[in-house]
Amino acid sequence: MTTEAGARWKQWLVSWLIVWPLSVSMPWALAALLELADLRLPGWLFKMLVAGLISFNMVYWLMPQSSRLMARWWVR
Repeated sequence: MTTEAGARWKQWLVSWLIVWPLSVSMPWALAALLELADLRLPGWLFKMLVAGLISFNMVYWLMPQSSRLMARWWVR
């Protein structure tokens, strides 16, 4: 069951391959930056910033690039 947009499992795989590294590295990187700046944020605000940064990177940078790179594979 494939469509012109590609099989759902392929879309899931590409999304997962992008989200997983971001969800591992983004909290670590943000915590390091905040520590260097000597800033202390409440836990809920830190988590909100991480989620926002991951979403921003996914929507505006990583998914458009991965869509272009994987276009031929998606519609096979």
